[in-house]
Amino acid sequence: MWKKIIGIAVVSLLLVTGCGFAETTPEKESRKVQEDTLTRAFDVVPAQPPDRFPARNAINTSMAETARQGEWYTYSLNFDGTPIFYVVSEFAPMSLCDSISATDQTITHRESIAVRRAPSLDGIYRGGSDCRTFQVMTTNGNYIRFNPGNTPWISTRQPLRLETDVLQLDFDAE
Repeated sequence: MWKKIIGIAVVSLLLVTGCGFAETTPEKESRKVQEDTLTRAFDVVPAQPPDRFPARNAINTSMAETARQGEWYTYSLNFDGTPIFYVVSEFAPMSLCDSISATDQTITHRESIAVRRAPSLDGIYRGGSDCRTFQVMTTNGNYIRFNPGNTPWISTRQPLRLETDVLQLDFDAE
C-alpha cells in the first residue's frame, strides 16, 4: 500500500516539475529553424507598422452617426432588391436582444466561474447572433418590432429613390 502511495507521489512530482517532458533535440532544432526563418523574413521584408486605423475610424463614425438625431429609413426588400415596404423611425433598428445591462448571470460551480460578457464599445450588451427581431420607434410615435427572417433589409439616413410603388407603414391612431 505504501509503495503505491510513494510511487504515485513520485510520478506526481515528476509531472508537476516538468521532468521527463523536456523538448527533444529534433523539436529544438525545428523551433530554431522556424525562428531563424522568421528572423530572415523580417530582415528581408520588415513588417509595416500601422499608421491608419480604418476599423477604429469606422466604429467611431458608426457610433457618432447612430447617436445623431434625425430620421432613419428602414426598407424591407425582395430578394431582387426591390423594396416591399419601409418605415421612417427616430433611431436605427435595434436588436431586441440588445440590453443596457448584462442579462446573463455569473455562475459558480465548485471552483469554476462562468465569466459575464463585456459590453460593446457603445455600452450595449449584444444578444446572440440568432436574434433576428428588431425594434424601431416611428417618427409619429409608434413602436414597431419586426423579424425579417432571411428577407434582406437596409436602414439608412437618406431616403432611397424608388422607381416602384412601396407601402409606407404609417400607424396614425385616429
